[in-house]
Amino acid sequence: MKKLLLTAIMIIFSNQALAWVSKDFTPKNISLINVVMSDATSNECWTNINESLKYTEDQLELAGFKVSKGKMQGYINNKHFVLQITVNGSRYGDLCFGSISTEIYKTTRDNAMIVGNLMVGQEGKVFAGYEDANKVTIEAISTFLDQVRIPSWGLNIYK
Repeated sequence: MKKLLLTAIMIIFSNQALAWVSKDFTPKNISLINVVMSDATSNECWTNINESLKYTEDQLELAGFKVSKGKMQGYINNKHFVLQITVNGSRYGDLCFGSISTEIYKTTRDNAMIVGNLMVGQEGKVFAGYEDANKVTIEAISTFLDQVRIPSWGLNIYK
């Protein structure tokens, strides 16, 4: 009975996600965005990192954003943002379990000193019982990019 209850809880929460993006995060307010992928999985739980990166960059460009492809070359200006996708996970038996975190932020500066990062969008998702994290990662990115295309959170990041 405990195993059945645990399985039911994992299924319910394995597809839960919360995504938000500032309503001012639009192509006209952004000069450049870099996409950064972080693989924190083990045992070949996530194998399509390059496909996920290309999908994200392509979707951002289709939405009107200027995407910097390749390694980030440091701080450019106040309208330069980073979209970071981190997949954590591990394989247990034949199945993968873990989480996907997606964040959009920009570095804030005061003259020559970096003050910190301003988060303007975020999503967190837990996954359980997948053969690998490939499909669920693309689904999580797609869900998050829906929020990027139609942002709804009320923080004004430019005042």
